[in-house]
Amino acid sequence: MWPSSLRTRAIGWEKEPAALCSMLIQRVSRISSISALARVSPSIADGDTLNNRSPPLRGFTFPKRPDVPNEDRWAVSDDSLSCAVSDGASVSFDPAPWAEMLVRDFVAGVDLSEEWLRSAVTRYQAQYDPESMDWMRAGAFERGSFASLLGLRFQPTSPIVEVSGIGDSIIAATRDGEVIRSWPYTTAEQFDNSPQLLATVGFENRFLFEEATRLPTLQLDLADLGADTLLLMTDALGHWLLRNPESAGQLIEFGGDAQFAGWVEAHRAAGELRRDDTTLIVVPV
Repeated sequence: MWPSSLRTRAIGWEKEPAALCSMLIQRVSRISSISALARVSPSIADGDTLNNRSPPLRGFTFPKRPDVPNEDRWAVSDDSLSCAVSDGASVSFDPAPWAEMLVRDFVAGVDLSEEWLRSAVTRYQAQYDPESMDWMRAGAFERGSFASLLGLRFQPTSPIVEVSGIGDSIIAATRDGEVIRSWPYTTAEQFDNSPQLLATVGFENRFLFEEATRLPTLQLDLADLGADTLLLMTDALGHWLLRNPESAGQLIEFGGDAQFAGWVEAHRAAGELRRDDTTLIVVPV
C-alpha cells in the first residue's frame, strides 16, 4: 500500500540503498508466526472467537513474508460491539505502532474527530526521540507514519451499524456467500490508486476535515440489507474479494489460523492474491 502523499517520495527511495527500507521497520519486532501477531485486544488472539456474541466474531492475520514484520493490526472491544482493522504503510516510519493505536482508540469508543486525531498524533510522536536517531531514521520520522483505519460499531438495540474509516481497508456485507455491498471501495480497480491514509504528521491529515468534522462514516441498516455476515479486511484481501464477489463464502468458513494461513499462501502461489500483510475479521449478523 503506497499512500498518495508518499508516492512521489517513494519513487525516489527505490534508488537508495536497501538499508533504508530495513531501517524504516527495524523498530518493529521480528514476527515469524501468526500466533504472535495482532494481539491488540487483550480479550482475543489471532483466530480466536469472542463468546459473548453468538455466533462469535473471528479474526485472522498473516504476514507478507515470514521474516518481515506484520504491520496490520486488528482489535475487538470487550463487549464485541465494535471492531477495527488497520494496515500500516510499509514505506513509512514504524507503521505498526501507529496502526495499533488507531484500532485501540476505535474500539475504545473515541469520537473520530480532528481533536482525536491530533491527540493520537501527539501520543504517537511522544514515543520517539528524533534527536537520538541517525539522520536517515530522523528523516523518516519527520515524513511520518501512515495507516488505514476501518471500524465497525453495533448499536445494542438497533439494526443500524456504523462503519467509519479512511484508506483502502474495506468492509463487505455478504448474503449466502456473495458480496451484496462493500465500502469504501466497490470495484477491484480502485485498489490500483494510492489511498489517502491517516498520518502522524498533522499537515498530511488536513484533507480530512476541510468539509467534515469527523472521519467518513456509513450507516448500514442490516434489516434492509439482509446481510448474514460482515467482513472487514485489509487491501490485499479486499482486492481479491472484489474480483471474486461470488466467492465470499471462502472467507467465512475459516476454522482457525492454520486454515487461514494455508488459504492465503495457496492464493498467493497461484497469483490470485497480492503479497501483502493480510487481515480479516468475520462478523456474523
